Amino acid sequence: MLLLKRLRQAGVIAAASDGPLDLLQRGKSLAAQDRLLLKELIKQYIALRYRGDEADISMARQWRRQVRRFKPVRA
Repeated sequence: MLLLKRLRQAGVIAAASDGPLDLLQRGKSLAAQDRLLLKELIKQYIALRYRGDEADISMARQWRRQVRRFKPVRA
């Protein structure tokens, strides 16, 4: 939960409607370790949020692909 607090303070998490790429793009200014934690946090969020409805499952798959392709810049 400390990571969530840091992400909110850094302005990475702004709106509940943000997609994973929005969070990752805003998270580029974070330290490398925090960016990896952010990526993991998004994966967990997707797994918890989208579990059932076909449309939700489709959206979750799309988000997972985007998160998987994101490569954090090494500091």
